[in-house]
Amino acid sequence: MRRILSWSLCGLLAVSMAHAADAPKLPMTEANNAAAGYAGTLNFYVGRMAFACESVLGRPEGFDKTVVAQWRAHGENGRLFAGAVAYLGDSLKFIEQTQGDDAGNAFFAATSRPAIEKAKAEVASEVTGTNEQKTATCHRFLAHVADGSLDITSKSEHYQALSRMADAAAGHP
Repeated sequence: MRRILSWSLCGLLAVSMAHAADAPKLPMTEANNAAAGYAGTLNFYVGRMAFACESVLGRPEGFDKTVVAQWRAHGENGRLFAGAVAYLGDSLKFIEQTQGDDAGNAFFAATSRPAIEKAKAEVASEVTGTNEQKTATCHRFLAHVADGSLDITSKSEHYQALSRMADAAAGHP
């Protein structure tokens, strides 16, 4: 009887461990959420601006993806953005596992959706005016991508948090 109970407890423990939610690699804090939102906004802004400039400059379809890839390849942008995505993914998964889908949707709405809306509004306010003005705006934007003006650097407000996210995503303590 004791042996049966032991095996039953082991089985229950294994099942409960399999269903236990994995805690995120970094604590879910307002500061981390803000940093991830910042990286997401910047990435989405670059893509949205490039998409808007695609037709203004007569560039081929997919130009926006090329510009985003260039931005991510410059400096630490790609590493830091990937860390932010991993942080948000870990956090969302943990929230959904521990609090349910509605809580996960609320987390997404509070962190990701504002970044998307902010970037959309910025692009809409920048790519306006005559074709000449739009063209000039697009050329300035592309110059900023190329010269690193839009990079996330150690001087950026959220750099430290994003660097920790990137390190955690890469498995570094």
